[in-house]
Amino acid sequence: MSSLSIASYFPFTRVKVVAQNVHAEGALIQVHPDLRWRPLCHDCRTPGATVHSQGHRRTVRDLNLADRQVWLQVAYRKVWCPQCGKERPDPERLLGILARARRFGIRRLCLLGDVIRYGYNPRAAQVREINDITHSMVQCHPEALIGFCFMNPRAGESACLREIDRCVMGLGFRGIKLWVSLNCRSRKLDPILARAVELNVPVLHHAWCNVLGPVADESVPGDVADLAGRFPAAKIIMAHLGGVGVRGICDVAPFPNVSVDTAGAQPVAGLVEEAVARLGAGRVVYGSDMPMRDFSSQLGRIQGARISAKDRRLILGLNARRLLGID
Repeated sequence: MSSLSIASYFPFTRVKVVAQNVHAEGALIQVHPDLRWRPLCHDCRTPGATVHSQGHRRTVRDLNLADRQVWLQVAYRKVWCPQCGKERPDPERLLGILARARRFGIRRLCLLGDVIRYGYNPRAAQVREINDITHSMVQCHPEALIGFCFMNPRAGESACLREIDRCVMGLGFRGIKLWVSLNCRSRKLDPILARAVELNVPVLHHAWCNVLGPVADESVPGDVADLAGRFPAAKIIMAHLGGVGVRGICDVAPFPNVSVDTAGAQPVAGLVEEAVARLGAGRVVYGSDMPMRDFSSQLGRIQGARISAKDRRLILGLNARRLLGID
């Protein structure tokens, strides 16, 4: 580390400079949260009630210091905000998303639920509230929106099965969404998958190969493969081709009941082609991750892929219609 210190130029109260590297061309400043302070919500500045995860890093370019370039490597925490987390969906924002979808030729969207609303381990009542919000949005635009029943397997078998029956049989939801509360190797998922088979609805399960380690009890593609092997009759959609890459494709390739959605991260050249080659186009489903990502970039990975027009039609709609049972 250099002897020249420029830490005094960053007198922030909620973060602290933990390392610096100043050289002839510029400077790299490493900044960490000051743990003496509670984290604040990025949107409303309310102190966060729960830290979802930490150890995340982002490198950003700062203003020059004299003639030297300055880069900040910022560590940050993800928090759940008790204020924003209780807000109801904004109808105007939803209308904007639907208008943007139509602009790109997308006629129907699947709503997976506000899964981060109550953190990684929501209680049964909170899961019900999330699904009620999804239902209210579907009711506003039934011609454009399809609901998925969000589930937390840690809530217990009876609570999960009651909620699935309420959402699928009562509210008309067409799928089940599982996130990161419990790794899918856990046998606590078995009653959920068994009920999904009975009701003939797909299960969309999050998966990600995270170089920083799993978020909560996150699943990787090998875990999804284990789940598919236990339930060969289940229709499983592994989310985030962009987050699992070629390794994820290879892990689930032997299991014909697993499809892969194309969402996650920004487009990578050749990845869709690899999925089609190893899985077949019938097992690849378009996903947008909206509103976290934009339709344009996520559609771009399909439209720009070197695949046939027939394969493109399967990925952009026909496969989803088959999995969801839409005529």
